[in-house]
Amino acid sequence: MASEDYKRTVRLADASRDDLLNKLDSTSQDDGGMLDQQVDNRREDRRLQFRGIDIAVVVEHPGGGVSRILVCPRNLSSGGLGFLHGGFLYTSSRCRIVMPKLDGKEFTINGTIMSCRHVQGHVHEIGVKFDSRIEPQMFLQSAVGRSSASNEACELSDLRGKVLYMEDSAMDARLFEHHIQESGIDLKVVSTPGAALDEIKKNQYDIALLDLNLQGEDGAKIISEFRALGFEGPVAAVTAETEASHLQKAREAGASDILQKPYQPEQLINTLVNLHHQSGAVLGGDRVYSSLDDQAGMHELIEQYIEEAQRIAAQLQRAISEDKIDQVRELTQTIRGSAEGYGFPSLGEAAEVAVRAIDSSGSLSESIPQLRRVTLITQNLAMRESQRKEAS
Repeated sequence: MASEDYKRTVRLADASRDDLLNKLDSTSQDDGGMLDQQVDNRREDRRLQFRGIDIAVVVEHPGGGVSRILVCPRNLSSGGLGFLHGGFLYTSSRCRIVMPKLDGKEFTINGTIMSCRHVQGHVHEIGVKFDSRIEPQMFLQSAVGRSSASNEACELSDLRGKVLYMEDSAMDARLFEHHIQESGIDLKVVSTPGAALDEIKKNQYDIALLDLNLQGEDGAKIISEFRALGFEGPVAAVTAETEASHLQKAREAGASDILQKPYQPEQLINTLVNLHHQSGAVLGGDRVYSSLDDQAGMHELIEQYIEEAQRIAAQLQRAISEDKIDQVRELTQTIRGSAEGYGFPSLGEAAEVAVRAIDSSGSLSESIPQLRRVTLITQNLAMRESQRKEAS
């Protein structure tokens, strides 16, 4: 790419540009990142901070004509790019983006402008959706950077749920366990694909992390076998591989995220937080008690409700696996309508969020995290020991 062929449109000094990017990041945290979500509305498309270089973009205008511009990137994900531009661009405009890879080579990808909003002065923020998914590892060191505000707000100590980790190196497994020791994660480590598949058949896990660099094993095939067994939770491919084609193969097999070896502790935690948000498992493992347990005559009713809610949750899981979206919505609405009446407002709120997710996306696959949270909370409904004695 010859830089003289492109026009730099954001006329700001480096310090002013950084101040503006920091301000946008802060605003994104305050408003829940609504603009970013217009481009990356799938939770696995984790937005990573992407700054410090100019990106060449060729824009095809709807009325004809082409602009060649140098823009200031803000964030990058597997599905899109956010950047600052010194002017207005029409949404639905086609574009071609040229980005420098870590190995010094250039990478070109086509996309569509999905959003454009005025920021200040001549500066607009542009959101682009790529035509095909990419691996951020090609452009960012370890592809972790700073993730979106929703992940940053979650601490290691907040993490719960059952996690399966397939790792054939005992030293790497011990290091992993050390990094997560302050969490509430219920971790199971296995060293072979066969043992991992047996665990998925016998037990319910919220998240799986699979080391793809196993001697004589095809990592992508292992992920495919996980999915074939019906595992719907997020799967992270843990690998020292940097070749884009291998990483893309893992994605196509069903990997939700990539954790690059060697990793820093904060990179591991960032990935775990992201996976927990995808699965809805942040609350996993916590017992959920009724707020009405001190009311006379409620003990037996609460116990009966817990049994019924867990029966409905089992039906919900079957309906999800069979892709019966109408039945899933009906069962979730049933939980939504009854939970608060029995003193479980958190379950009612989770069900309400799940129904909204189904209605807005029209897709079960895009509503799995919200539905997963409903089933997790339902499975954790419990009566206090004192309640059990009084009810009996």
